[in-house]
Amino acid sequence: MKLVAILAVILSAMALPISGNPVPVEVRTIDGFKYFGSQTRFGSLEFRGGLVVSSRDKRFGGWSGIHVQPGGRDAIIVSDLGYLLQARLQYRGDRLSGLSIPHQMPALPGSRKPIKRNDSEDIAIGADNEIIIALEEDKQQIAVRPFTKGKWGKPRILTVPDARRKLGINKGLESITQIPPGLPYAGHILAIAEQPSSRSGSEIPCWIVGAGTCSFRAHDGFSITSARFLPDGDLLILERRLAPGFDLAMRLRRIPAGQIGGKAAMDGKVLLDADLSNQIDNMEGLSVHLDDGGRTILTLVSDDNQNVFQRTLILQFALIDDQRS
Repeated sequence: MKLVAILAVILSAMALPISGNPVPVEVRTIDGFKYFGSQTRFGSLEFRGGLVVSSRDKRFGGWSGIHVQPGGRDAIIVSDLGYLLQARLQYRGDRLSGLSIPHQMPALPGSRKPIKRNDSEDIAIGADNEIIIALEEDKQQIAVRPFTKGKWGKPRILTVPDARRKLGINKGLESITQIPPGLPYAGHILAIAEQPSSRSGSEIPCWIVGAGTCSFRAHDGFSITSARFLPDGDLLILERRLAPGFDLAMRLRRIPAGQIGGKAAMDGKVLLDADLSNQIDNMEGLSVHLDDGGRTILTLVSDDNQNVFQRTLILQFALIDDQRS
């Protein structure tokens, strides 16, 4: 089976059910990505609409990772408050128009309380229907929660070698994804730090868990907040920059599949570079799915840090050209 076909099967994995209490939300649509103008095309990406989501529920906010199921109607979101949320996305044509959250529960079992000392930063669905959660804060760990025979199993905790010593508190694991078949180290978890381990560093560390270390080339003060594989095997990374003077920006960069697992720092072409002239906030989560027509759709979410001056956003783009580095 060709790589594209294998990855298409992975991207079309079955949805995982979540049980719990609903979260009431209010939703406002975003019609244009740029605040001024009607531009919808941004290089190889086409804006497919967005949402501003809010709620008075005290459990709401802090969305840091997302996995959208094939077809784009169901999603699982993880918040850095330690919750898993089941979200249902609504569309008008091919554009986002609404959202509901029918269920929310603690990300890890054993208590009705959310994660305390482990800031959950990203979520991925493994090939074996496991939920994989990156835990930042002081332990630098990964939680893998299996789902078999219709039931949730007890999570196992993976410790990433070197991460705590190398990265320190609240400067750690920000993104996780599973390397798909057809690539070196297939099946291994790729765990990525947020930023270089030192202020003067030019490389962002990453780990192929159980196999070794790797790195990404850092550019222009951007940090990595999420990463997902595209259907052709390339890796898409979401980056964010927050600097004094309201310098907030986000970037999408495409890493060629041939660089995965190599010794050199991974680097690639910028697909999208956006600042505060666009509808962005603290962009942290990224998902890739195939819609009903087989098109590759990117979904981005922002973490509002439960701050009244920030917003929870969901943005979607279609990858309409195969412009590779």
